[in-house]
Amino acid sequence: MVFGVAVYLDGESATFFILAAINTEKAREEIFMQLVVTEKPSVAQAIARVIGACERKDGYMEGNGYIVSWCIGHLVELAQPDAYSDTWKKWSYESLPIIPEEWQTEVKSDTAAQYKVLKGLMHDARVDSVVCATDVG
Repeated sequence: MVFGVAVYLDGESATFFILAAINTEKAREEIFMQLVVTEKPSVAQAIARVIGACERKDGYMEGNGYIVSWCIGHLVELAQPDAYSDTWKKWSYESLPIIPEEWQTEVKSDTAAQYKVLKGLMHDARVDSVVCATDVG
């Protein structure tokens, strides 16, 4: 097994990611792939170029035993107060603090398509591991 740590500098932010590669000959025989998830498309393209994932697909790139995709910032957010209770639709200072018993999340409407792509890739039978290559902060 080979491990590597890389830093990708993009303007003001730095992305740290760890690559762990198993024997590529064996991986190709078994058709297992590593899914690399980045925070934005520009970082995904840079990483894909380096690791040889050059085939463009809808929402990701693939090749050389890797699938590289991206998040577009935050794909999921905390649910709004009215998702928990009708009484929290219109809150007042008296109802604060609003602390749900169990926190809920929602997929953001403007990132729903990419969320669906990533969810599908994470459940793809060819994917045997996921590399988190998002911003550290």
